[in-house]
Amino acid sequence: MNTEICIQLKLNPQYLGDKEDKNVSYHAHIYTKKDNEVWMKIYRDRFLHMKFNFLYSSKGIKDLNEIFCELSHENEPDIESIDYSESKIISYRDASNDYDRNGDYFELGLSNLKISFIAENETNSEGDFKSSFYLEDGAVEIIEDFYVIDKFFTNPDALKAEHKWKEPFVFKNIKMVFELGFSTEKNQEGLEVIQKIPKLVLYHQEKSEQEILEVADFILGFASFYFGTEIKYFFYRISTSKITVQKTIRIKDQYHFSSSYFIRRKYSIGFEEFLKKISLHKELSVDSFNGIVQKYLLSQKLNNESKFLLLFNVFENLRKVNLKSESIKESYDLIRLKDEIKEEIKNDLKRFSIYVDPKKKNEFEAHVMNHQKTIFFLPVKEQLNNYLEFRNMDFGLFEIDLSKIKSLRDEIFHGAPLARNQELLGKANEVLNLMCQVFIFDVLGIEDFNKKFSAKEE
Repeated sequence: MNTEICIQLKLNPQYLGDKEDKNVSYHAHIYTKKDNEVWMKIYRDRFLHMKFNFLYSSKGIKDLNEIFCELSHENEPDIESIDYSESKIISYRDASNDYDRNGDYFELGLSNLKISFIAENETNSEGDFKSSFYLEDGAVEIIEDFYVIDKFFTNPDALKAEHKWKEPFVFKNIKMVFELGFSTEKNQEGLEVIQKIPKLVLYHQEKSEQEILEVADFILGFASFYFGTEIKYFFYRISTSKITVQKTIRIKDQYHFSSSYFIRRKYSIGFEEFLKKISLHKELSVDSFNGIVQKYLLSQKLNNESKFLLLFNVFENLRKVNLKSESIKESYDLIRLKDEIKEEIKNDLKRFSIYVDPKKKNEFEAHVMNHQKTIFFLPVKEQLNNYLEFRNMDFGLFEIDLSKIKSLRDEIFHGAPLARNQELLGKANEVLNLMCQVFIFDVLGIEDFNKKFSAKEE
């Protein structure tokens, strides 16, 4: 395949006038830069250029698919399809001196691009397909700890790096390992410099792209929680028997890896052993788990009220995972079946509309119906207590009353000044932080974690 992909595109007919030709195609190329940026060169046409400037600059349209349609690639026989559905225009370059042998052009920087190639797959010696996820450079510091590297060599091609893992970790019938790819590159002084390329590699039988993505996202979520920094991929290449799918994603996040992160410090367990202990809660989806981890890691960078509210939200999300499948008491006991009294409750709530301005009566009745599901809920403090009891957690260890945490949450949420409660706020943050740690391990199914945790941070 060429380094640039040749495509044809048309303007979306909804932005063309009745007298404007809707069948005109325009020539464009797609390519990637070394720093993982995806660009589209659109060869200049006076009408197209004017129309694009209006839609992008004046109307603020950022979706590639909204401005253009029928993006085709007939001149690329090795390509099965190109998916632009998530491609956003994140930058626009329009310099008068940009040209090549096809003519002058303007450029669009894209957020991501997914391309499917025809049967260009990779396998290992056992016949398993190989799918690779390339990680941001910050992951090098994490993954190189999995290697024993022989640094005493004179031949630049003789670099030896032995992986410490004896065998791949298996998750959902897919084998995985974190790897470093090694290459050499000359620096400005002409010296050969070893480049380390961090990757998550999956070996699997025939799987769908979605199944493989789910496993990769789960694994990176586990690693992010363990190492205390969100680990992302900027490019993946997924192999199946029919096609190979690759996607390039532009991300700018920086890693903040800490070797003293709490799991490594308090739990005294290596990452490989940590993975082997995982037995996921049956109701835990990859989006739910990674959302929890992202919020928890963000909370570690915050202080005071912001930290408290985010940790409280993480705790609530963890509680909801269990509520989906466990019998945790959340509501008052009723003397009649809820379905039997559903209409009565609905009518009773509507009766309150007689006290409301008639102009707002319909709006009020629609609003008050939201309380049908919550009217029999126990007070939040009692709900939290029931959850902690269900998880066999002795809240007395934390040296703070649960009702104080609930009151603090209400005060912060409703905007009360908290200068007088800074000591309580600090203690509440310590407690919530520890609770979130414990319950994240809980949904991961690592049962012996609580035994190794004391109530106070070291």
